Amino acid sequence: MSPKIDEFGEDRRGDELPAELATRQGRLGKLREAKAALEAEAAERAGVVAADRAATAGKSDGEIEAAATEAAESAVRRSRQRSVRSLILRRG
Repeated sequence: MSPKIDEFGEDRRGDELPAELATRQGRLGKLREAKAALEAEAAERAGVVAADRAATAGKSDGEIEAAATEAAESAVRRSRQRSVRSLILRRG
């Protein structure tokens, strides 16, 4: 028996999609999960940077927290705006 048959099975080539990606709904679900994770990372990074800048500028704890929150929310909004804009451009 060839090594490929031993590794993947008789009817498989080894490049098949995992079961969760085999359907359109599964792929959309995974894409949504990935997008949410990327948005969360962007929000976290933006919040940390804004908090650092506010702290360096000598702002109060409340102002630092507000700056971090605002930056995180803004990062998510920008990400969603890009998504909507790209959908419009593709359909247009």
